[in-house]
Amino acid sequence: MHRHPDIWTDPNDFDPDRFLGGKINRTAFIPFGYGPRLCVGRDFSYLEGVLMLAGLGGRFEVEFASGAQLPAGNPLVTIRPPAGMPLVVRERVSSVGE
Repeated sequence: MHRHPDIWTDPNDFDPDRFLGGKINRTAFIPFGYGPRLCVGRDFSYLEGVLMLAGLGGRFEVEFASGAQLPAGNPLVTIRPPAGMPLVVRERVSSVGE
């Protein structure tokens, strides 16, 4: 399925841009399988991703770019900015030992 020529153009090429735009069939890429043969490491992989992001979050400061604001919306629902969200990312300066 992941390299099926009926689903993908150039299925053997590494092309992350093929996922941009949301026009890909959601069932065309199932990295952990599905059903009774679901990968036993799926939940571990998700946890590993969260821990990686938390580790990066401790090393960097993230701020809104000048003039950027969080779009208005229902705070109980995920907010997706229609035109993206300009951010400034800086490496966090450690003050330990100063």
